[in-house]
Amino acid sequence: MQQKIISAMLVWLLTGTVIMKADALEKVTYADSGVVPLYSVVWVGAEAGIFKKNGLDLTVITATSTAQVIQSLLSGNTEMGNADTVGALVANQKGAELVTIMNYQKTILFDFFVRNEIKTFQDLKGKKIGIARFGGTADHMSRLILRKMGLNPDTDVTFFQIGSGAERTAALINNSVQGILVSPPEPVKLAKEPSLRRLSSLSELGVVYPYFSFITTRKYLKDHRDVFRYFVKGYLESLKFYATNKQPSIDIISKRLRIKDNEILENIYKSTIENSYMKPYVPKDVDLIYEFAQRDTKKPITVKWQDTYDNSFVKELDESGFIDKLFEGVTNVIRETVVHN
Repeated sequence: MQQKIISAMLVWLLTGTVIMKADALEKVTYADSGVVPLYSVVWVGAEAGIFKKNGLDLTVITATSTAQVIQSLLSGNTEMGNADTVGALVANQKGAELVTIMNYQKTILFDFFVRNEIKTFQDLKGKKIGIARFGGTADHMSRLILRKMGLNPDTDVTFFQIGSGAERTAALINNSVQGILVSPPEPVKLAKEPSLRRLSSLSELGVVYPYFSFITTRKYLKDHRDVFRYFVKGYLESLKFYATNKQPSIDIISKRLRIKDNEILENIYKSTIENSYMKPYVPKDVDLIYEFAQRDTKKPITVKWQDTYDNSFVKELDESGFIDKLFEGVTNVIRETVVHN
C-alpha cells in the first residue's frame, strides 16, 4: 500500500509545478471539525505533498466541533479550518469576523434510514426520529426533508436527541426510533441490516446545501493573502489528484480513518468526489443557512452574507483558465458552477 502511495506522489510532484524550497514554506495549522470523510481531499493533499508543492507546510489537526475550530482560530492557535457554515455565521453574528474562502461540497451526504415496515414518508406519522441534538444539522435537515415530503415536523413526528451517527444507528436497530439521517460510512453498514431500509437522501431530493466551508479570521487573511492563494491552488490540485488517483487516495483515507473495509472506503471515496465542486465558489443563495442560524439563535441574523466571504482566490484561478485546464478530461467531479458574486 505504501509503495502505491509513494509512486503516485512522485508522478504527481514531478509533473506538477516547481517544488518550493523547504525553507520557503509557510507553516500553517489547519483544523478539521471532526474526523469526517467529507474532509478527505485535504488529508490526501497533505499526505501526497501537494500543499508543500504549493508553498505550504500544512499541519492538519482534528478538533471535536465547529465551536472548537472557531475558538482555535480566534485564539491564534490555528490559521485556517473547516467549519459548519451555520456555526460560522452565528459566530460572525457574535462579532467573530470570520471569512469563508471556499464552499466545496454541493450538499450534505445524508441518507434517511427507517425501519423496514416504513415504506413511505407518510408512514412516519406518529413515529420517532433520532437526531444528534436539537438545533444540530441532523435536526435541521430531518425537518427539511419531512417538509419536502409533505409532513409537518412539529406535529407529525417526535424528535429525540440520541447522539452520534453510531448511537443513532443503534437506536434505529433497537426500534427506539423509526427514522434517522446518517452520513458516510454509516449507510454502508445500515444497508446490510435486514430490519432497516434506506428511504431517500438529500441529494436525491435535490437539496443543495453548502454545509462545510474553509474559514479563517479577517485579521489573518489581511496579512497573509498569499497563504490562501497557495491553499486554494493546493486544494484544487489535491482534488484533481483525488479524482484521478483512486487507490492512493483510498489508501490515505484508510490510514486516516483507520478503516480497512474496502466497501466502506469505496463509498467514502465515490460519495466525496461526486459531491465536490471543480470551482468551489461560496454561493450567493444561502437562505437555508440563515433559516437554520436564526432557529439556533432564536433571533434575526443581521450580518450580511456578502460581508462573510472572499471568492477572489477561486475567481483568480478560474478567470486565468487554471481550473479548466487542471480538470480537463476529469468527469467525476461537479463541473457546474454555483451562482455567486
